[in-house]
Amino acid sequence: MVSSQRIARTVAAISVGVTAALLSSGATAHADENDFLRDVQNAGMDNPGGNQSIVQAGYGVCHEIAYGVTPNKVAEHLWHVSHLTEDNASMFVNLAQSDLCPRG
Repeated sequence: MVSSQRIARTVAAISVGVTAALLSSGATAHADENDFLRDVQNAGMDNPGGNQSIVQAGYGVCHEIAYGVTPNKVAEHLWHVSHLTEDNASMFVNLAQSDLCPRG
């Protein structure tokens, strides 16, 4: 299993200012951190770094997508730099979009 610390470090490098960006985007708030954590765990991605690190990584995905990076590109980047499998990187991005990212 892939360490959530590695995921968090990878995404944190691209997620500076995520809160401000999401708040200023005018998008409808939508965040269910508990669902996200449950879904990540159910997908088989372990979470030894704690819940906050994995949630931060998820919000980093939202940040990148909000700034125009395609979900496929975000997943590809995660796959290459975090040692997630290609499928897990895609799943992580999909879960973040579904559970954490603002809609609108």
